[in-house]
Amino acid sequence: MLFKPDLAVKIIAGEKTETRRWTPHMPVRPGKIFFAQLKLFDAASRFAQLQTISVYEWNPLHLTKAIAKAEGFDSPQAFSKAYQSLNAHKSLKTKSGKQRVNWAVEFRVVNLLYNSTLPEPLKAAMRQQYKWCGCGDAFFPINVDTSDLSCNTCAMLDKMQIDENIKAVESHRQHIADDWDAVDNQIAMCIRKSTEIRELADHNKKLIHANYTFENFQAEPTREESITQAYVDKLFTKEEV
Repeated sequence: MLFKPDLAVKIIAGEKTETRRWTPHMPVRPGKIFFAQLKLFDAASRFAQLQTISVYEWNPLHLTKAIAKAEGFDSPQAFSKAYQSLNAHKSLKTKSGKQRVNWAVEFRVVNLLYNSTLPEPLKAAMRQQYKWCGCGDAFFPINVDTSDLSCNTCAMLDKMQIDENIKAVESHRQHIADDWDAVDNQIAMCIRKSTEIRELADHNKKLIHANYTFENFQAEPTREESITQAYVDKLFTKEEV
C-alpha cells in the first residue's frame, strides 16, 4: 500500500493509525499483514509492515475530529482537503465501470524496514520512536523490552559468536591435553633416566665389590696358599744347592 513520505513519517511516529482509500474493492482483509511503501513496484521504498485491524465502508460526510486524528491530521478540514486533493483525478467509476467505494482501514505497525535509500525524515522518525536491535538492521517499539528480541541478522551473529566460543574452548582444551601429554612424556623420560642411573649405580657397586674382594684375596693368602708357597720355595732351594 502506498503512502506519501509525510504520512509515512506520521505512521512511524504513531500519529497515523488509519488510512482511507477510494477504490471499488476492499484494499486489504482484516488481520492481513502488508507492506507500506513510498513508490509503486519499488521494494526499496518499503518502510514498514502493517497489520490490518479492521476494514469498513466509510461515508465522507461522516468526518469527525477522531477520524482526522487517526489519519494524522489536526482537524477534519485539513484531512478533508488532503483527501480530496489525493483523489481529485479519480472519477466516480473505474474504466471498467465499477463504482468506487470509500474504505477505511485501521492498522498497526508490526515491523519497520530500514534502508539507506529512505528519506532522512523517515529514518529520523524510526530512530526516535524505535529501538535498534544489536546489529542495527531492525527496530522495536520504545515500550518493548528488547533484551530477548533480535532480528535474523542478530540471531545469526549470536550463533556465529557461540560457534567461535565453542571452537576457542575446544582449542584451549586441546592445548591443555597436549600440555598434559608433554608432562607425561617428561615424567616417563625422568623415570627411564632414573632407572638407568639406578641400574648403573648397582653395576658400579658390584664392580667395586668384586675389585675389593680380589685385592683382599691377593693381600691375605689363605693357610693352604701359604703352605703351598713355602713348599714351592723349599723345592727350588734344594735344586739350587
